[in-house]
Amino acid sequence: MGHLDTSLLGRYRHLLKTLDEESSRIPPDEYLELLGPGEVDELLLIRNQIADMSLGPEEKAELAKADDLLVKHRKLITEWQSMGSVEEPSAHWWWHLDKGPRVRKKAQEAA
Repeated sequence: MGHLDTSLLGRYRHLLKTLDEESSRIPPDEYLELLGPGEVDELLLIRNQIADMSLGPEEKAELAKADDLLVKHRKLITEWQSMGSVEEPSAHWWWHLDKGPRVRKKAQEAA
């Protein structure tokens, strides 16, 4: 496992924080327009890269907060997700958000 590229975690966190802030400023009928398919794929691929890296305690805490936002916005993520979650292992729970918010907890319990 490699060391975490802080810019990668920063990008992941920034994308999700921006999504969360913007979602509170727009009418509900515009929610699905906040991200497109390419942006969702980028977000999930960044999360894949982070999963393969070593994290310190502070980084784990930052990641957990960002992951909370990912789960919070799972409706938007699953709407635009273009890559098949079937190919990803269940440990990569972020690809399986279509199965509900508990998928994260189940993957963590199995680890």
